[in-house]
Amino acid sequence: MKKIVFVLAVFTLMGFQSIKMIKTKFSENISGVIPENFFTMTPGDIIRRIPSSRPPLAAYTDEARIIDFSINVSASKWANTDLLIAKDFFKASVLNLFDEVKLLKEEMKVINGKEFAVFEFESLLKGDDVSMKNLRKYTYIQYTIQGGNAYVFSFNAPLQLKNKWQPMANEMMDNIKMK
Repeated sequence: MKKIVFVLAVFTLMGFQSIKMIKTKFSENISGVIPENFFTMTPGDIIRRIPSSRPPLAAYTDEARIIDFSINVSASKWANTDLLIAKDFFKASVLNLFDEVKLLKEEMKVINGKEFAVFEFESLLKGDDVSMKNLRKYTYIQYTIQGGNAYVFSFNAPLQLKNKWQPMANEMMDNIKMK
């Protein structure tokens, strides 16, 4: 806990310095931009931080390991034309994952010729009083369907750092390219 407080203090002292974005190829068919200080998560990071039955297609974190960006491919199969229907399913999943959700954005959006279901929100996951404190996060998540698979692009940051990272999360998500 002291380490997290220290890291947050360092980020606050650093202010809102501009972080350069770099082009990145996430897979053979997906590219975009990420902050230059992000690096690929280790297998241990992935196990601890990305709750999924399948390993992510790509997963990145910052130097302090408190900001995450990942791309997952869902095991569920969808028709390529079902994104609008799937959007309601995705929204229900998000709402069920957390104790409280404040939706900041919910929309259908075309990015580089591909349609996405977009959700931006603040969340609260209540911890038990013994082993875990309440966890407040800022999340920008977008979904699309390609080849019968749902692709999930997710950006997460502590809520206290939302103002710093929200513009970068938007830039990252707005630059996703899928072939």
